[in-house]
Amino acid sequence: MRTDRTAGTVRVRGHLDGVGAEALCRVVDALRQLGHRQVVVDLGSATVTDDARALLTASA
Repeated sequence: MRTDRTAGTVRVRGHLDGVGAEALCRVVDALRQLGHRQVVVDLGSATVTDDARALLTASA
């Protein structure tokens, strides 16, 4: 996971499971606290488990 605090973007590579999705949600929350009204999450070609997708959808 790569985070650009200035641009408010997060890039995810590899495999994203429930634990990784929880960490991603914390990063997105931190970017929002830094004042970003819009945060871009780039999943690219990452594989996402069903539980991770559900968590991300719920937090969107």
